[in-house]
Amino acid sequence: MLVAPRRAVVTGLGFWRRTESALQNSRRHLWLARVVGPITLIDASSFSTRIAGEVKHFDPSRYIALSPIKLKKMARQTQLALAATDLAFKDAGFDPQHNGNGAQIPVVIGVSSSAIDVIETWQIVCVRKGLPGSALRRGFLTAACNRQRNHREPAVQDAKPYHIHRVPAGLDAIASAVDLIRSGKADLAVAGGADAPINTLTCASFCCSGLVSKRNDEPERASRPFDRHRDGGIMAEGAGIVVIEELSHALARGAHLYLEICGYGSSVDAKGAEDASG
Repeated sequence: MLVAPRRAVVTGLGFWRRTESALQNSRRHLWLARVVGPITLIDASSFSTRIAGEVKHFDPSRYIALSPIKLKKMARQTQLALAATDLAFKDAGFDPQHNGNGAQIPVVIGVSSSAIDVIETWQIVCVRKGLPGSALRRGFLTAACNRQRNHREPAVQDAKPYHIHRVPAGLDAIASAVDLIRSGKADLAVAGGADAPINTLTCASFCCSGLVSKRNDEPERASRPFDRHRDGGIMAEGAGIVVIEELSHALARGAHLYLEICGYGSSVDAKGAEDASG
C-alpha cells in the first residue's frame, strides 16, 4: 500500500532585523525598511567603511528570561536567534514547554561567523588588567573552549530554555529541517539563521579585505549587489527563524499555514570553475 508523502509547512515566523516596532506591527516593513546606516555598536571612525545593517532597540531580556546563561555572557548572535525563536513560537501558537506528546524538537540554525564579540570583550578586560602574555594565551584557550560549549552555535542555547533537542546546524538549515519532517524523524522543527558580525575585529578584517562598500555618505544606496557600480557588500546582523511542521500535525492543532515547502536546491561553485557553474 502506498503511503502519502509527508508534507512540510511553515506555521511560525520570527525575524529580527530592524526595530521591534517594525517587526511586531507589520512584517511587510521588514522587507521595505532601509536598514543600512552609520555603525553605532562600536567606534568605527577609523575604518574605511563606517556603515552596516544594525538591529536597533533590541532588548534581549524581554525574550531570553528562560536561558540558564547570563545575557552578558551570551554572544549577540545567540541573543538574536533566541529572540527570533521566541517570536516564531508565539506566532505559531505553539508552546514547546507544554508539548503534548513530549517529542523532541530539532533546532537547525545556520551561522556564518563565530562569537567573536565574546572573545573580544574578554581580551579587552585582560589587556586592561595587564595580564602577562602567558596568561593571555591560556585565557584565550579557555575562552575558545567556553565559546565552543556555550556560544558558537545559537542552536545550542536555543534548545536549552525550551528543553528541546538540537541537531548540527548548517547554511542549509531550513532544507535540513524539511528533510527531518519528510523522513518522519520529527513532526515539528525550528530552523533559520542568525549572525552578528558588527564588532571591531570583524569590521576591521572586512575593511582590510576590500569586500565592503565605502559609500559612507549614502548608506541607503550602498547595498547594490547586482549593479555595475557596486563597490562591495554590506555587513549586517539579524536573525530569521521559522517553525516547520508536518501538515497533518499543523492542521490537528489548528495552526495557521503560511506556505508549503515543496522542494529546495543546494549548490556551490567549484574553485576555478566558471561563474554560476554550481
